[in-house]
Amino acid sequence: MFASLLFLISLFFQTAKADVHRIAVLDFEGSGIDNRVLLSLSDHTRIAALDILPHYKFDIITRENMLLLLEDMGKDKTCLLGECEVEIARKIGADFVVSGDLLSLQGEYALMLKVHDTRTAKLLAGGSIRSVDLWSLIEGTGTHSKDILKRALLLDTSLLLDIGHLQGEGYWKKHDDGDKKINAVADEDAAPKKDAVDPDSMSYLSVQSQIVGLPLYLDGKRIGKTPLLGKAVESGLHELSLDDKCYKAPDYVFLAKPDQKEQIFNYPAQERLAGIDVGLIDQNGNSLRANIYVDGNYYGHTPSTIIAPLCSKNIHLEYNGRLIQRPLELREENVTSIFLSIEAEKYITNKDYSAVFIHAGSFSMGCSIAERDNCSSDEFFSQKVEITTPFYMMQTEVTQSLYQRVMKKNPSHFQDCGGKCPVERISWYDAVIFSNALSESEGLDACYSILGEKIIWNRDCNGWRLPTEAEWEYAAKGGKNERYAGSASLDEVAWYNGNSNRKTHPVCEKKRNGFGLCDINGNVFEWVWDNYAEDYYGSENKDPSGPETGSQRVNRGGSWLSDVDYSYTSNRYHFSPNYRFHTFGFRLVRSQKMKIAALP
Repeated sequence: MFASLLFLISLFFQTAKADVHRIAVLDFEGSGIDNRVLLSLSDHTRIAALDILPHYKFDIITRENMLLLLEDMGKDKTCLLGECEVEIARKIGADFVVSGDLLSLQGEYALMLKVHDTRTAKLLAGGSIRSVDLWSLIEGTGTHSKDILKRALLLDTSLLLDIGHLQGEGYWKKHDDGDKKINAVADEDAAPKKDAVDPDSMSYLSVQSQIVGLPLYLDGKRIGKTPLLGKAVESGLHELSLDDKCYKAPDYVFLAKPDQKEQIFNYPAQERLAGIDVGLIDQNGNSLRANIYVDGNYYGHTPSTIIAPLCSKNIHLEYNGRLIQRPLELREENVTSIFLSIEAEKYITNKDYSAVFIHAGSFSMGCSIAERDNCSSDEFFSQKVEITTPFYMMQTEVTQSLYQRVMKKNPSHFQDCGGKCPVERISWYDAVIFSNALSESEGLDACYSILGEKIIWNRDCNGWRLPTEAEWEYAAKGGKNERYAGSASLDEVAWYNGNSNRKTHPVCEKKRNGFGLCDINGNVFEWVWDNYAEDYYGSENKDPSGPETGSQRVNRGGSWLSDVDYSYTSNRYHFSPNYRFHTFGFRLVRSQKMKIAALP
């Protein structure tokens, strides 16, 4: 009772505010229809009302508040199902009520929507949407509801007409900038003076707006700016208009009567809009994914076509902590193309890791014919593979300190080795979870959707992820055709069973490869994205990412426990993705760049 009393008090104060209209969306009816479907349909209509109606003009009464009031009035919940429509809407203080009926006829569903004015009980608008599929019907309900609300509440497709805000009578004229001619006068005081008129024949005009400073014209002459308070107007027919380069509104024609001392309404000004086709590219023509800000407001990421206010002043692109700015000069209802360029950074640095830029290119993947006697059979299909998308790869394996910072735990067997040693006892699933966690901690996209043991890779992500097997081997070879990553001698570049003393070692104590990467061979095995298949080599030659299915995942590079004969760069290992051992670690990559694609 107390909660409903508070709600009634809030309704009273909303009534005292400047003409806020309350809308009740009743739960929809439907004989033999699952109640969850009916609730979903009515909720989609409430969301549509919230989406299309400005909050300063309309208040959507929640279902919870309606139920609360019904309970205190001793009414049954069926009153929400359209049986009481206008009557119950009046009692809960609604100005308009939306109801719906879902029918099932010969395998087809039909949703009938109606909007009533509760003061007059007049049906303002109605319509139906049909579908053979309930889910399609639910998805289409929002759009259909918006159309019904537009017609019922006299909403223009581009401008909101102010309902009930006039104390006089008048009508909105269709807006047409092309034919609009205004006699621009510097200000109201510059207008020619008229002979004195009888004050009793005057009306007084006040104009309010959400936008301050809009220039107002009465019968083609400027009378001031918003907000306008108590402007004397002679009785008779007048036309009020707006002339502004940044905002537009329909002209309003009204009759000023001698006995009517005020004309008060909220002028429905709307920003003029323009399109911006925006992109960011590097010196090689690769499209970069950058955050877009227009006058400080976020508009998504490049490449994209966005809609922004015509009078926007600046566009900012944020790429990997760098800001690129450009002033804007837009044309209404036209699309301006803005493509900016930036030189790619060689490194991404953080307090406990760094990543090096790996350019796009091609390489010979697998074991060469000359080395076939020293390779495994699943490496024999040496082929030229193309990596079309540049990426950043961590210079080292993920360390214990980085893993501890992100995951708040350290599963390593060799914790005495210290924070600069690679984290180990990591399963493939552990590496996937860490990738998402690191990305989210840095405000980047999580690259993986985790559905139990099913992992889906979002390939448009800009966050951290496991490299594909091809990306790993391309980066490992470092632009050279050496047996080990950076040398012909394993001792120079790796900790393996011949020199490791059967333990891990701090990262980057050995020689780096041609791309500046450490410990590609040895120290710990590194998980990659791909499912394992013995005969997969040779099946793809452009950005291969492994078989679609498989029971084991690939890891590469060897470890502190590996023999010299199994620590070379093209050697492939494979284990269950659930398997953890103190030789298993990982390193991550980040696809900050995408190939240029057709813009929407």
